[in-house]
Amino acid sequence: LLLHQDWMLPLWREFSEALARASARGVAIACLSMGHVELPINVLSLLAPALKVAQIKLLHLKNNGLRRDGIILLSKSIQMNQSLERLALKETHLLDVGCVVSLVEPSRHDNRLRSLSLDKCNIGLKGSLMSTLLHTLSLSNNIRNLSLAHNHIGANESEMIASYLATNPPITSLDLVGNLLSDADVVLITGALKANTTLR
Repeated sequence: LLLHQDWMLPLWREFSEALARASARGVAIACLSMGHVELPINVLSLLAPALKVAQIKLLHLKNNGLRRDGIILLSKSIQMNQSLERLALKETHLLDVGCVVSLVEPSRHDNRLRSLSLDKCNIGLKGSLMSTLLHTLSLSNNIRNLSLAHNHIGANESEMIASYLATNPPITSLDLVGNLLSDADVVLITGALKANTTLR
């Protein structure tokens, strides 16, 4: 569906308003999934007010063609949400440090986001992305469950992950399936768990 076309904008506005009204009535949504739907900045601008207040437990986004400005707007909206516990942002090209920071930076609001899935986001293709992600996570106590599956993570990133885990961060689960880790990388990462008491 060409949901990003201009003639669809009134329907996006109606959807956003309906989502906000449902929240005002106390309607809880277990999962809002919008996969393979183009979400340009004009659509996200319409959705942002609802995403700030909607009582959603899981927001699942996949292959939405998100750009830097869209990711940052989405992040700001999510940080204000008091119900969202899990964000899945999959198949999104995070090739900008600012995007990564906006997703995991400590929130000024008392939000409930505890689970973040960044599967197939190409984080391993640019070393600064992993470094920035782990550094920003170390400043935040929110995220407990982190998935970095299928991100081209290899030897350079394994050293960063090992160093991060050795600091005993609040992460309780970490998914690294489908990456480029060698036996030596795995030994390095698991060795860091000797100093880690939180990862389960």
